[in-house]
Amino acid sequence: MKKQIIGKVLTAFILLAVSAFFVNIQGQEVKVTFVNPSSLDYGNPDGIGGRIPGEQDPKITLEFKVGVSGQVELDASTISTLQANIDAVNQWDNTNVGNTSYQAIWGKSFKFILTSNKRLQLGNGGGGIGCQGTNQRRIDGMGGEIVYFILQGEVGIKFTTIEYRDINFMEGLANFEISDYDTRKKVWYMENIGAGEGAFDVTDIYSMRYKSDSLIVTTSDTTGNNNPGGRLLSLGFDVVEALPKPPAVLSTDPVHADTTVKITSDYVILFDAAMDQSTTASNITFDPDVSNRTDTWNEDGDELTISFDALPYITEYLVTVGQGVLALNGLNALADTTFTFRTLPEPPNVVYTFPQNLATGVPLNTPFEIEFSKSMIPDSVENSISFNPAITGVEFIWNADNSAVFFSSDNLQENTLYFGTVSTVATDIYGVQFPAPFQFAFTTVEPVGVKSTKLSKMVIYPNPVDEVMSIRGVDVKSVKMHSIAGQLVKEFNDTPVMNVSDMKAGSYVVTVVDRNENKYRELITIK
Repeated sequence: MKKQIIGKVLTAFILLAVSAFFVNIQGQEVKVTFVNPSSLDYGNPDGIGGRIPGEQDPKITLEFKVGVSGQVELDASTISTLQANIDAVNQWDNTNVGNTSYQAIWGKSFKFILTSNKRLQLGNGGGGIGCQGTNQRRIDGMGGEIVYFILQGEVGIKFTTIEYRDINFMEGLANFEISDYDTRKKVWYMENIGAGEGAFDVTDIYSMRYKSDSLIVTTSDTTGNNNPGGRLLSLGFDVVEALPKPPAVLSTDPVHADTTVKITSDYVILFDAAMDQSTTASNITFDPDVSNRTDTWNEDGDELTISFDALPYITEYLVTVGQGVLALNGLNALADTTFTFRTLPEPPNVVYTFPQNLATGVPLNTPFEIEFSKSMIPDSVENSISFNPAITGVEFIWNADNSAVFFSSDNLQENTLYFGTVSTVATDIYGVQFPAPFQFAFTTVEPVGVKSTKLSKMVIYPNPVDEVMSIRGVDVKSVKMHSIAGQLVKEFNDTPVMNVSDMKAGSYVVTVVDRNENKYRELITIK
């Protein structure tokens, strides 16, 4: 009897111990380590992830196959066709990289898609993921080198550890920057990382709780350190239930912190889900406010275009996408998201020219002057100035604040109508270009003994003109109409009345020749 009792007690203890061990195994984290046991150099042309420039980014698939009792097996593959790269990635395969107690995924699988904005590489000193760039086979470059992990599958991920190798530091700091959806794209810096290796507990800090969620690993600037970073050696995580994903902003146009926004721009917000349009629009605000706002959604309901009256110049705006924005799945955003932009200064313009517009009798050796409303970038202006007919031998001189340019040229032609243009290449010191070409016209002196080209008895009526233009006071032989850019756009003969209803609105130089070969010029405006 005692033996039976002792046996039952021992059996109970054994079962309890086995049960405890089994539960412990089920609760273990999953861990993937990017090993390189052969210590080979994988800095070859397309990297371990492969890459077709302009067609396909690097891509490594980490497929986690979950057994019917929760054991997790890793099968890694790459799009690279080089056998050395395939062999390198296959080194990560393991029949037991951990276990999960999340029973809904037992007998199924999930994936990490590993990609980068650079070529992916594998460190030859014990492994670890890095990027092409500042230092080969490392993640550094102060945010210029990024590794992405994109989750695919009916699971969520809660990270527990992250480990680095080959850390470069200075003044005791090597800042790795991680961001994910949960933290609303705010960053967390791992500081005071010394040389060598570093493993860090990130429990309850980072997660990928949503289907198709992503994790971003990069580096941040460190005082005194041009290359803060290292290699990503391993990730440890628990597999948990995936949550419905709250809506988030994928992008804005203008982008966040843009300081070159035109005053007539719209504001476009792209969400990662179809949205409840009225609720979402009502939770998006501008500070300062905009006037006559109009909200327009695309057909899919995930992109909102906000139009409004022209904004004031040099004004900083704060756009708040409030937590109350609502997706069609019934979820609100996790938090407010804010974006900023600033409008450009008022564009430059020409305030004075010499010769003045429509001047006549201009000397053949005349100097030129163009004065602007603000200081300009000289090279941009000099490259923007042109004349028709062309002038030669031009030499530019600027005033002290670069708001006026003076220049001379070889002698001009007699009795010639010149058209001068300052194109939109002209740029002020704030980087703002001309909004439209500026144009002016002038006529040079006639040879001695020739009558003036401007006789006061000619009248063009009405001016501005809408449809029909009349010329009075002279016996009209021919009429030529030039755009301010100097292009001949219309001709008439032997008529004082002309229909111009088919012409574009704008200013035109009208040259009239009478029966005595006298020439008359006038600037008109067509409405």
